[in-house]
Amino acid sequence: MALSVLDGGCAFEQAIMERGRGNPLFDFLFELGSKEHTYYVWRLYSFAQGDTLQRWRTEPFIMITGSGRWIPPPLPTVKSPEHEKESGSTYAAGRSRRVEPERTLTDSQRDEFEDMLRALTLERSQIKEAMGFALDNADAAGEIVEVLTESLTLKETHIPTKVARLMLVSDILHNSSAPVKNASAYRTKFEAALPDIMESFNDLFRSITGRITAEALKERVHKVLQVWSDWFLFSDAYVNGLRATFLRPGNCGVIPFHSICGDAPELEKRLLKIQVMGVRSTKMLHWQWAREQL
Repeated sequence: MALSVLDGGCAFEQAIMERGRGNPLFDFLFELGSKEHTYYVWRLYSFAQGDTLQRWRTEPFIMITGSGRWIPPPLPTVKSPEHEKESGSTYAAGRSRRVEPERTLTDSQRDEFEDMLRALTLERSQIKEAMGFALDNADAAGEIVEVLTESLTLKETHIPTKVARLMLVSDILHNSSAPVKNASAYRTKFEAALPDIMESFNDLFRSITGRITAEALKERVHKVLQVWSDWFLFSDAYVNGLRATFLRPGNCGVIPFHSICGDAPELEKRLLKIQVMGVRSTKMLHWQWAREQL
């Protein structure tokens, strides 16, 4: 259903709702509070972002600016033949840039990086040095992103230091396409961590009492997000989600995916039955709708 609506657009969805009213197969379109409707809305948004039936992004996201975050269901653990085929083709397409297995930092390396972060300021040379360390140790990208994320989500961190660390993240992301072994891993690692980082910046932004200081922080963060968008590091929807997370009012709260994570397998089964039973009805309505557009 979601794929058909994505293909036919809002007009097709409206036609389905008008002609399917009273049909149990399409109840989920009208029961806005049901888990089936929530699942349908997520699937529609997910497909629009380029996800597939078997593989989708699991990072929390914001669908509508000013709303809370949605938390997608986890990926399936049992691989179907279609999933195996899809995974195989993806691997084949990316074989030439396969990411090497990660290592961990030595104790001395971790201490060195943590010292850099503690002393980091907006001085360009300091950010450049820390960025160089990250690239030199790109085979430990996971741990470096973990350490940097922890430092960015500490509530007691002073504003200049927090902003400097965000500048470091931006520099690392900018150089993630450099011809350095495993540097590309930084983009994927930060994509998973940035929603939490923006949550921390949101807490900081709402805690600032001075208007000038708050506006200065807002301008800094917005510039960074705009640069990421200009560099095409992430999709527009993802960057907009980060921006909305940063600016979200305090009384909005974080909205979970209506407990969809625990119900995803069961919903898959139930909606699969609906698909099997209703595919003819949907195709017929789609055909009728298409004829009327001629």
